[in-house]
This record gives sequence, structure tokens and C-alpha cells, in this order.
Amino acid sequence: AYGYPLFNFLKVGGTFKLYNQSLAGFSANAVGADFGVLVEPYQNLFLGLNAQDVGSSDLQLNTSKEPISRNFKAGASYLVPLSQGRWGVRVAVDAEKSENAPVAWHTGGELSYLGHFFLRGGYDRGKITFGAGLAYQRLGLDYAFKPQPEGLAASHRFGFSFRFGKSVGERERGTLERRQKLERENFLRLNLARLDDYRSRAGTFGASGQNDSALTYLRLALSIDPENQQALVILLLAL
Repeated sequence: AYGYPLFNFLKVGGTFKLYNQSLAGFSANAVGADFGVLVEPYQNLFLGLNAQDVGSSDLQLNTSKEPISRNFKAGASYLVPLSQGRWGVRVAVDAEKSENAPVAWHTGGELSYLGHFFLRGGYDRGKITFGAGLAYQRLGLDYAFKPQPEGLAASHRFGFSFRFGKSVGERERGTLERRQKLERENFLRLNLARLDDYRSRAGTFGASGQNDSALTYLRLALSIDPENQQALVILLLAL
């Protein structure tokens, strides 16, 4: 799977999949591909479109071919951050349309803690579902439980994931940090003369014992260059 942010509000991605099916001593393999678009028109509101198994091959057991049905989804979710982002509640709804099947609706919610622990619950075709997840750095582990129609055993699904490269969110944060660093460098370059003047005046007043005036110019220098550690230490010691 691979995702890329085209713009701050628009992400695209795709997944390549390998299938294997075994039944009554026969086995078959097939390939498939998914494509998706994610839009964030407002902060924490997400709208998505997903096309699954587009251009997939057939599964063939013995002499019988079984095509993999194309599947299309459209959905929306909203994230509510709590406790300064330590907790989060996400609610979601989507509509799913498979070939030769009516539209199916799904709703669900997720409670997260520190972005590492997740509890999930949902409603799918008249059945209550639930699940849980763990995420640490590049690793992810997920579990989902779904009841089945009468006469069939419940479904237990486990998923393990490993992320290569930076996530879309990490790329966005990296872009923002680089932009802020560039803006700061440009600001310092434009105000270098004033900064040198404030430093010089602070040194002159400090040498003559006029500490109040020296501190005033140190504060002015820090307003231009708040990351000036030397001026900050002097100011803190004086206070």
C-alpha cells in the first residue's frame, strides 16, 4: 500500500493484493488492486472514496473460474480530540456497493488513547461488531469480531501491518516544520540589523551596570530570535 498527499486537504493511495484460496484439495491464486481518495475539507472531517479489486484477475479452482467482485465505497468520518489530544473519539459511516448486490450501509466508532490503543464498535448488516487495535511506531496489530447469519460460525479477523517510509501525517508535519524553519530564517535575515543593534545595546548597558535597560534590549532581541539560547540564559539568570 502507498499513500501520498497531493495537497494539504487531498490524499490519494493504492494497494496491491495477492489472493490465495484452497478448497477440497484445489488451490488458486489471483491479484487485485485498490485505489482510494481522501479529502479533509475541514479539520478532523474526512470524506473518502474507495474502489476495491479494480482490474483483478480470476480465481480458478480446478476448471471453474471465479471472478473477484469489484467493490466501491464512499464514507465520512469525524474525529473529536479529547484531553489535549491524548484521547480521541472517531465516528464513521459509509455505503458499500458490490457487483450484483444491493447497497450496504455501515456505521461505527473508535476510541483511541495516545494514538497507540484503540477500541472499536460498529453495525454491519443488522449485526453488532467490535474490535481492538495496537500501534507502536511502524507496527500495527488489529482484531475484529463479526457475528454471522444463523448456522455459520462468527468471524474473527486478525491483521498485522508494518509501515515502510513516512506516513502521510508525518510528511505533512515534516513539510510544515521545513516551511516554519524557512520562514524563521527569512525573518532573521530581514531583521538581522535590528537584532545586532539590540544585542549591542544590551551589552553596552550591561557593562555600565544599567541592568534594567540591558534586560529590556535582551527581551527585544528574544522577540526577534526566541531560540537565542545565550540571551535567554542571561535573561533567566537576571530574573
